[in-house]
Amino acid sequence: YRMNEKIQALANHLTYQGRLECGTEGVAQRTVGLRNKLFDNTEPEWLTKFMDGSFVENSILFLNTDTLDNAMETVCDTGLYNPGEADIVQKLCKLTEHFSIYDKDQTSGTSGTEKSDMNSSKVSLGIIAPYRAQVMHLRKKLSTTLINVDVNTVDQFQGQDKDVIIYSCTRSTPRKLNKSDGGNVGIEMKGRGDILCDKRRLNVATTRAKCKLILLGNLSLIHIRRCRRIERCRSR
Repeated sequence: YRMNEKIQALANHLTYQGRLECGTEGVAQRTVGLRNKLFDNTEPEWLTKFMDGSFVENSILFLNTDTLDNAMETVCDTGLYNPGEADIVQKLCKLTEHFSIYDKDQTSGTSGTEKSDMNSSKVSLGIIAPYRAQVMHLRKKLSTTLINVDVNTVDQFQGQDKDVIIYSCTRSTPRKLNKSDGGNVGIEMKGRGDILCDKRRLNVATTRAKCKLILLGNLSLIHIRRCRRIERCRSR
């Protein structure tokens, strides 16, 4: 299959029950990351994992926006969008401009040492959001840059794949219910009916990435709405 072994393992865990296999060993070990980058302890761990392509284990990253004040869903005429998540997506996109593909294969010598080569070809990038308003907001924000990126809803991305996929969950604010008998404000627990929790769409979104998959979302909201499959993405 097109994706490396880490992303394939997630797809098998969520949907395919082990039926997916990487097309070749080269595909299984392929990663992306910054060229000639030396990492140190001054950078946040998540940022190092995002930029570092030397380990296939860094191929999936969940960024929790729960503590960010500006990462709040906003209602507009066309639906829901999240300006804070869009700001993060824009910054990540700018970093990917300097990414290269790491092609790893086994040398045929007796030592069995692994050789890692950086492919100079341009890394392809896709941004997916489940809500059209967020897609429109992201397109407008990224149009001011020279970044070559496809931004679409999950349905529009079917049949495509990219080296790097960034998935913006968008939702952040749990719906409030009327006060309970005890006087406390309840939070809606039901997650069904929201396209964020739609398992088919999530399956499409998580299987578009070949080398790196980044998910942005409010973990508290995801837990409250019982979006179990997105929680499993974080656990992987």
